[in-house]
Amino acid sequence: MSATRSSFKTVGLAALLAAASAAFGGEYDIPVRPVGVDGQVAWNAAATQFTYAPAFDFKAVDGAAKYRFELADETKRTHRFEAERPTAALSRIWGGIPPGKCALKVVGVAADGRDLGVAGARSFRKMAPFSPGKYPKAAMPYGEAAKKILAYVFRRPYLQHLLDNGRPDAGYPLNSYPSKMLSAQIFGVLHYAESNPRDRERAHRIARLNADWLIARAEPAGSPLEHFTLTYDGRGEAGNGYLGDKFDGQHMLHYPAAAAQALLAVWRATGETKYRDFAVKIADTFVRLQGKDGTWWQKMDGKTGKPVCGNRLVPTRVIPMLEEVADVTGGKKYREAADKAFAYVENGPMKSWAWDAQFEDIQPVPPYANLSKYGPCDTAIYLLKRFPGDKKRIAQAREMLRFSEDQFVVWEAPHAPTWTTPVVLEQYHCYLPIDESVAKLVSAYLALHKAEGDPVDLAKAKALGDAFTRVLLPDGRLRTYWNNASTTNEHEDWVNGQVADAFALEELAEAVGEK
Repeated sequence: MSATRSSFKTVGLAALLAAASAAFGGEYDIPVRPVGVDGQVAWNAAATQFTYAPAFDFKAVDGAAKYRFELADETKRTHRFEAERPTAALSRIWGGIPPGKCALKVVGVAADGRDLGVAGARSFRKMAPFSPGKYPKAAMPYGEAAKKILAYVFRRPYLQHLLDNGRPDAGYPLNSYPSKMLSAQIFGVLHYAESNPRDRERAHRIARLNADWLIARAEPAGSPLEHFTLTYDGRGEAGNGYLGDKFDGQHMLHYPAAAAQALLAVWRATGETKYRDFAVKIADTFVRLQGKDGTWWQKMDGKTGKPVCGNRLVPTRVIPMLEEVADVTGGKKYREAADKAFAYVENGPMKSWAWDAQFEDIQPVPPYANLSKYGPCDTAIYLLKRFPGDKKRIAQAREMLRFSEDQFVVWEAPHAPTWTTPVVLEQYHCYLPIDESVAKLVSAYLALHKAEGDPVDLAKAKALGDAFTRVLLPDGRLRTYWNNASTTNEHEDWVNGQVADAFALEELAEAVGEK
C-alpha cells in the first residue's frame, strides 16, 4: 500500500460525500470516487475534463507536513488552499473557478514552511455545471420527433436494398459491422411497423431478411464460437476508413448478444420459431464460453476460439440477453449465467471504476486509458430495474450517473462554439458529441427519476431531449456527429444511434405525459 493510500482514515464514501456537501454546499463540489476512499484506486489519470471537483492520485512528498494547492484558471487568476494530503479534492475552491482551462500544481510543504517539492501537476478543463432553465426549449414534442426518426430510418436506401437483393447493402459502409447495424435495423423497422400498419408487411420482410442474413453468415455449428453472428464484414470496404476488413474473423462478444435479442424480436413479430431457436443457440454458446470469473474475453478469433487481446468483457449487454432467453425458455442455466455475469460487474468495474470503452472500431487498451459512460449507464439502468426501491442500489446508480456527467456530458461548450449543446461525448478515444451518447444519458436520467422522483434528473433528461428536437432535420434525419454536422452525409450516420435516439425520445415523451 502506498503512503498516499495508507494515510486515509477509515471512512466510507457515503460519509465523505455527506461531509463534503455540508462543508461546501454544492452538488458539484462533491468529488466522484476520490482516491483511497473505500479502497478506490485512481481512475482519472487519463481524464481531461471535470464537472465535479476532482481529486488526483498525487504522491506524498517526503517530510511534508501539508500540501499547497495552486490552480490557475482560464482568466489567469490563481486559487489556493492547503490540505493534509496531496490527494485532497478541489472542493474548497471549485465553486469559484470559472469554466475553462485550468493548470493545477500541488507542492509539499515542511512544518517550518519550506517548499519540499512538487507532489503532482495536472492540466484539465473545468466544465460548466447543469443550470436548470438555461437551455433552449424543444422544437417539437418528443414523440413526434421519435416518429420522424423511425420513418426516416425505414426509408433509407440501404434498408430497402434488402428487398431487391436479399443481402445488406455493402455501399453503406457501416454495414461492415453486421451484428451491430443489422440488429439495430431490425429493432427500428419492427418498432416503426407498430404504428404504421400500412408498412407492416414490408417492415417485417426487411426484419426477416436481416435476421436470415445474420443466421446464414454466423459461425458454423461445431466451430469454437458456433452460432455467433459476425461482428465484422469487410465487403466493399476498401479505403472507406472503417475496420470490417482489418478485423474480419474476430468477434467482440457483446454484439452476438445484441443479435440474439434482435432475433427474438423478429420471432415475436412474425411467430417464426427459427429466429427464437437460433437466439437460444447463441445463448448456449455464451453459457459454454463463460469464464470462472463470470465474464468472457472481450474479443475472440472465430477460427481458433482464442482471445485476441487480454481484456475481459464488461458484460452489461450480455446480461439482459441471457435473462430474456431464460424468460423465453425457462432454462435455469441462462439465469445462472446472467447472475454470474452480474457478479463480475459488481465485483469488477463497480468497485474498480474501470469502465473501459468496448467499441468494435476502437482497439482494446489497458484499464482507465479509454473510459466511456455506456457501461455505467447500462449498469445503473439495470440496477434500478432489477432492484426497485433498494436505496443501496439507487445510490450506486446515482454515483454512476455522476461519473457519466462528470466525464462525458457537456452542458455548455464555449471552447467549441459550433457544437449543439447540451450534448454527450462518447469515449476518451472518440471525445466527440455523438447522438447515441445523448440517448444513453436521457434513458439513464429517466430511470433515476423514476426511482427517486428527483425533478433535477427529469430536467437533465429534458434538456438533452430538447437538443435532439433542435438538431433533427425536416426529413427526420438525426446526424451522428454534432460537432461538424454541416459537413457529414447520411452514409456517415450510424443507424444504431438513430434507432436508440428514437427509443429515448419515446421514453421521454411518456415521462412528461405527452399524449
